[in-house]
Amino acid sequence: MITIVVVGGLLLISQQVFAQTWIPVRAGIPFGISGIALINQQSDKLDFLIVHDNKQPNQGSLAIISLQGKNQPEYLPLN
Repeated sequence: MITIVVVGGLLLISQQVFAQTWIPVRAGIPFGISGIALINQQSDKLDFLIVHDNKQPNQGSLAIISLQGKNQPEYLPLN
């Protein structure tokens, strides 16, 4: 019984941590992030340069993601 309670508690804790860690930005494989670097930090706004590992000419390779407070991330593709 103790084992079930402990395992159940650990599963609930891990799900809460994962839910707080992942922030969806764009859907689909071409928008998977291969690299990320902080380029600007203000009081409640963060801007990141992100790199996509895309191989096709019509798929973007660079973008900026802006996070401000608890708002949804803004995605700005770069040419």
